[in-house]
Amino acid sequence: MQVFNSQGAALDLQRFLDITERNYRIYDRGRLASLSEFETYVIKAALNDASVEVIVSILDKSFGYVNGRTLKSLLSMSLLYGADTFIARIIAHPLFELPIDCIESIVDVASALIDKSDIEHATLLVDYLSRAVTYKLSVKMLELKLCLYVGDREKAENLFSTISEQDYLMQLALAEMRIDFLCENKRVVEARGFIESFTKSSFLPSSLLEKMAQFYILNNELVKARDLLQYWLRSDFSYYSQFQTLLRLVDGVVSAKSVIGIIESIDGWFRYPDLIACREAISLLPCIREENQPKNENLVLAKTVVFDNKSSCPKAIADKKNVILFCVDKSYRVPALVAILGVIREMHPDSEKPDIALFLPESEMQFWKDISDRLSVFSECPEFVLIHENMPAIQKSREQYRHLCNRQLTTIAYGRLFAVQELSFREYNKILYLDSDIVVLNDVVPMFSMHQLGYPISATIERPVDKVGQAVQIHNIVNKKYFNSGVMLFDLKHPATLTIIEKAIEYVLDPEVDLIFHDQCAINKAVKGHFHPLPEKYNSFFFPGSVSNTATEKVILHFLDSPKPWEIAHRGGSSVAIWKLQWLRAKADCERFGFTTLKLTGED
Repeated sequence: MQVFNSQGAALDLQRFLDITERNYRIYDRGRLASLSEFETYVIKAALNDASVEVIVSILDKSFGYVNGRTLKSLLSMSLLYGADTFIARIIAHPLFELPIDCIESIVDVASALIDKSDIEHATLLVDYLSRAVTYKLSVKMLELKLCLYVGDREKAENLFSTISEQDYLMQLALAEMRIDFLCENKRVVEARGFIESFTKSSFLPSSLLEKMAQFYILNNELVKARDLLQYWLRSDFSYYSQFQTLLRLVDGVVSAKSVIGIIESIDGWFRYPDLIACREAISLLPCIREENQPKNENLVLAKTVVFDNKSSCPKAIADKKNVILFCVDKSYRVPALVAILGVIREMHPDSEKPDIALFLPESEMQFWKDISDRLSVFSECPEFVLIHENMPAIQKSREQYRHLCNRQLTTIAYGRLFAVQELSFREYNKILYLDSDIVVLNDVVPMFSMHQLGYPISATIERPVDKVGQAVQIHNIVNKKYFNSGVMLFDLKHPATLTIIEKAIEYVLDPEVDLIFHDQCAINKAVKGHFHPLPEKYNSFFFPGSVSNTATEKVILHFLDSPKPWEIAHRGGSSVAIWKLQWLRAKADCERFGFTTLKLTGED
């Protein structure tokens, strides 16, 4: 076929037309993989420099006719290669018919030409679209953009007068342009009235809310601007483009804490990088850093004493490794020891050993120090970290199970929250918390390598019983995901982990917060259903009377409800046999490690 020349570059036009028609449609502007960047640029440059009349003449001579379909193929090819100025010329051809599915693409081309200050070609496109497509709000917005760019205020005012209130709601970017226009022309009263006409702020896009906040800031109406924060700060907030505006609303500790509080009130806020970055930046402001030194005494474990199993000196910091955490009092001394020895027994000899941390009341410190001292001489045993609990007074009502008869819940059960908070300051990577009413059947160390998909906490979804559904409803967990807190994996490098723990502690200390399942409810209320679900094998529920074959791939078996298999009242099922087997293995381990003289019954 005949070729046309552009600055010495000879191109086979028919081949490109065939390629466009065969492999691409109007809506698909990806380039062919077989073309290099240079070839693509040459095609674009050739089209932009070519005369529409010359190309049409060539096609007419070759095929004997030119129709609207031919011009549509030319438009498709021009959109494909970004030949914007050629598009501005081709629409003026008498045979050109505007394809409906191509309108938005041409609007984008015209907008890009305005941004490049190519007003001549942009005007050609805008004028054509304004005549051909009078019903498109995107075209109306394009007209306004061109008017405002060239400074034609009178035409812009006329265009704004044709836009209805419904149009603004349908295309909210028009509202942003209206606010800018009124402010630039110092029509403050009119701008305020226009802004206040949007009564349902929760439905407005983040960009429009920012525009409203900027207006109030410029007019020293900070209170009104801050009132918008509860709607503006949400998942579509942009840290890169909007944080500087937000920062102008933070003038002290109170306003900074308000911003942080609003962010933390958003369900799953820690899943959105922009909200995380915003919260971190506000937290690093001098006023907040000074306020946090020292931290709230109710939340920090003051006077905490930490011992490792190498010496009696306090352990200042961990070597950036992982840790397995137990919270133990006298009543769970034996079950905890059975679980801990199970962890050690099943641990692969070549794996990197995590520390084992024990959160203990004063009365248990010596017992567990003797255990850790004896184990420290064996290379297969991990290092022990003993933490003296120093929790704030917890209401007596928190000790009562709300869902089980008159059974009492020991306050050490709340210790997991305070212990995780304490360990978060010791430079560990991850914490694996384990209840003491478990047995370990396989190695738990691989859990630390689990990909948590950006969530700060991994846990197993709780059984679907009525009380769990009630807790979900009370705590307003929208996605209805509620987890069992008996096995939890915490990513301490996630910026939200400590915040979640401290929020859960606040709920525990607040007598007005109804916690059906106590500390489990507290942390679920803080997480709001946004957690990484652990596979069932890492927290396999086992109830009184249950029958199970333990020769499976289960890693952790969790004895839920009461009585426990080591209690006299327990009857039926496989629990007692499973527990007895694990207890006998633990007893053999005790003999092997040389502390058979220790009393393991929990008696003094």
